[in-house]
Amino acid sequence: MVFPDEVVRLSEAVLDRLSNLTDSASAPALWLYEVVSVTGLAVRKGRISEQKAKEFLNILAGMPIAIESPTQTQVLDTVRGLAARYRLTGYDAAYLELAIRLSLPIATFD
Repeated sequence: MVFPDEVVRLSEAVLDRLSNLTDSASAPALWLYEVVSVTGLAVRKGRISEQKAKEFLNILAGMPIAIESPTQTQVLDTVRGLAARYRLTGYDAAYLELAIRLSLPIATFD
């Protein structure tokens, strides 16, 4: 795990299933930016090394995670509507919209 002080059983189980190719996941394109942002910030704060960040990103890149790019209408209409209805940020609503659109369960700690 890239952040040993933040290990959560559920996240470990999900990463294990993905890395063993026993399951797959879908994420909005936004997820890629979030992963880059979190790892970059961790490097700048000295929590992890640049090498550890690169290793983690390479591991993620090898996992069966389908990246979904929403259409403009999906973002400006559906995501915005979900954000308003459930009082979510647009970022969180992007994950909800994807789960609804693909009829998939959503995994979140928010």
